Amino acid sequence: MLYKGESVGFTRILSRVLPLLLVLFILLGCGDPEPRWGRMNSTTSESIRLVQPVSGDTAIAVTFRTGRVLRTVDGGRNWIGFGEFSPRRVEAIHAGINGDLLIAGYGPSILISSDGGEIWGRKALPSTAMLFDIATLPDGRYYAVGKHFASGPPESYATMIDTTTQGWVDVDLPYTEPTLATAVHGGKVYVSFGGMIQSYDPSDSTWHFNYGSIESGDIILDMAFSGNSGLAVGKKGLILVTNNGGRSWKSTSSMTDQDLFAVEMSANEAWICGDGGLWHRRSTSGSFKAVPLTHHQGRLWDLAMINGQPVAVGDGGMIAMPVKN
Repeated sequence: MLYKGESVGFTRILSRVLPLLLVLFILLGCGDPEPRWGRMNSTTSESIRLVQPVSGDTAIAVTFRTGRVLRTVDGGRNWIGFGEFSPRRVEAIHAGINGDLLIAGYGPSILISSDGGEIWGRKALPSTAMLFDIATLPDGRYYAVGKHFASGPPESYATMIDTTTQGWVDVDLPYTEPTLATAVHGGKVYVSFGGMIQSYDPSDSTWHFNYGSIESGDIILDMAFSGNSGLAVGKKGLILVTNNGGRSWKSTSSMTDQDLFAVEMSANEAWICGDGGLWHRRSTSGSFKAVPLTHHQGRLWDLAMINGQPVAVGDGGMIAMPVKN
């Protein structure tokens, strides 16, 4: 039995302890769930392969097979048709300097627009190729990688636009495995050859080994950097990390054994998408957690940051981004 004085003392203790318990609850993450993502109005049921920010709230997305282009001007909430392109399969889209947009896939040329996508022109490649990724070099030139079919089995291929002639010229590569991903960081171009990463220094045209081996059987599909931190993802749940600006990489435990197609990073966060869905990491050293997505089945193919907000695209016309609860 509690007497009156004991009851008052217990109430005072409880009033002091409860706020501390609430703070502990939040610090442990119980009060900070993964943000809810919702499906946006994409106006298509086709699989969307790529998404690329242009400027501010404007971005474009491209469907997988037909090359249909969608555009948003409100940060990704609503999308409308914006034309179609003729590559047999669109595989790469890139926002370059001075408002340039580049689209590539299978074919003898790359499409370039200098006005945000209103008018497009073609720049012929030295040879027919399947291009998978495009990056902008520190000096403003564009660098595209993929595979070509000149003779025999597909081999690695890279081309760079010549600043004098505005034409594309082939680049010698150290390996024949198809090149599937490229990213520019710290003045160097990082390129994946199967499960290997090498960096190319445009200032002296030299290659440097950074990770992996051809014999590993790994396949790297995308890379991203934020400061000195970087992530690479690929087939069968492959995740690689670097904390020294790309000079060395190491594999880390994955949350899935399914293929991972795209990675996107901001200052303190990262997102990965693939066959198994979408994952989010809140810090540079934390673990990835699954993001709940409603009304979606199939692959998520690509990620992008549109005016600071992550956007994912995928099968069935899926375009998703965080929504307010």
